[in-house]
Formats: sequence, C-alpha cells, structure tokens
Amino acid sequence: MLKEGGLTTLCVALVCPLQDTNQYTICVVNVGDSFAFIMSKRWGLREITVGSHDIQSERDLRDAGGALGPVDGKNPELNNLTCSMTFVDPGDVVFLTTDGISDNFDPVVTKIAQAAISPTVASPSEKNDSNIAETGNKEICNSKPAVDPTKPEMYPHERHHYSVKEMERTIHEYELLTEAPCSAQELCGAIVQHVCVLTDPKRKVLEDPTLFIKRKMKAKDKKKRDAEIVAKMARAPGKLDHASIVAYEVGVYRGEDEENTDYGGVATSQGSNRGDTLEEPPPSPRLYESTV
Repeated sequence: MLKEGGLTTLCVALVCPLQDTNQYTICVVNVGDSFAFIMSKRWGLREITVGSHDIQSERDLRDAGGALGPVDGKNPELNNLTCSMTFVDPGDVVFLTTDGISDNFDPVVTKIAQAAISPTVASPSEKNDSNIAETGNKEICNSKPAVDPTKPEMYPHERHHYSVKEMERTIHEYELLTEAPCSAQELCGAIVQHVCVLTDPKRKVLEDPTLFIKRKMKAKDKKKRDAEIVAKMARAPGKLDHASIVAYEVGVYRGEDEENTDYGGVATSQGSNRGDTLEEPPPSPRLYESTV
C-alpha cells in the first residue's frame, strides 16, 4: 500500500443481545468522519460516535479527521480512532453514514444559517481596546458582525445539535406520510431523498451541457467562466460527496426467501413429506444499504 493504496474512513457496528434481558448492546468503531446513529422509539435520534469529534470546535468539512491507508505515504491517520458503546431496544434502527450524508444536515451547509465567529482571547496589546469584555480572569473579544444579517449565527455545538434534530425531523415527516414507524429500508430512503433534493442545484450546475462545449476561449474568458461556476456552487446549498447509508432494525428478522437452503450441511425444503426434524435455520438480520 506504500503510496499506491487509497484512503478511506471506517465505521463498523456490532449489535449483540444481552443475557437475561430484552435489550441489546451496540459497539461501534470508527475512524474519520463516518458516524453512527440510533433512531430510538423511546428517546428519539442520537449519535453514538459523538466522542470521535469535538462538537465544541469548528470543524473543517474538508478534513475527515482520520483515515485508513497511507495518509503520509506509509501510515494511516488514527487521530480520532474511537470505540463507542451504548444500549438499544428491539425495534430501534441503527444506521451508519458517510459524511456525504451527515454533513448535508448541517445548517451552515444547507445555507439556512452561518457559522458564528468564535470569541478569541485578547493579546496584551489589545487590553485597552473598547471591544474587549472582561469575564472573570478571561478577556474576550466581541464577535464580528454577521456577514448575512438575515441568517442566524450558530456555534459548532449548536450546529451539531441542529443536525441531529433535522435528521430526526426528516424521519418523522416520512412517518407522518406513511402513518407508521420507519423501517430500516424506509429510513435509508428518507435520508437519501433529503440529500438528493438538497444537492440537486449543485448537480445541475456541474451537469450543465454548455460548460463542456468545445470552443476556443481566451485565458481571461476561461478564468471568468470558472469564477462564475465557483460562485454558483458556493451559493447553492448542500455538499457533493460520496453518500452511503446502511441501517439495521434491532431484533427484527426475516426468513430466507429461497425454498432450498443448505445450513451447515443440513438441507431444508418446503413442502417435504419427510418426517425428519430439521434444524431451524439461523435468522437473517434485516439490513438495508443505500448509496448515491
């Protein structure tokens, strides 16, 4: 893999039943900006992997924070390698997403808010500045005015909480239409549909056929055209990135669709007249995956 392998983030979850109870436990290992969530029937939606990234600090959406593969030409970047564990109930839906899914619920990415400028600690030369407010032993500079006064400013932790609630709202809106709780498959569809609709304006800019017409252009005209494309992309909401989601409905199983299946050398067949008692086939988890 030296300088030849690709880079990737990772999010793996294992759901196991607990002994002497109807609850389950879930253990998640993740690297980078691929996260895991639980849609609980009792507690709503929450992120399991919240410990892998600092929600109090401004996050560069272009930086995954960690990756597998030869990041420096030889070694992986495991700065945010995290193992998380929590409890879930039967019927809860556990789902894993790449940043192409989760980042498209961020209010700054969706263009309904703007990133608040975090207060900075004043330097000694700024102590006499009128914009400095003292709070205890800390001297903090006032935030700069918002770039767009029509949009609210949101700090990193506020953006994170909003993203989770927006994801939950998207799922509940689908449930209002169907008048039934979301299955794992339906949850994947609702989340992916949100991302597709949000990023559609950006895709239309890049898929404009007039951009690819072969014609001679002066360097000045080409630079102007590229600047216009960049400006249109910046104004459009959403983030175009690899978007994958996989979901699992805890404690829900389905039988095999095939009539004849070999389970460890034990053949089973529907409609058999044999009186032999066959071993019950192991249940298959209800697992769904979507990628755009």
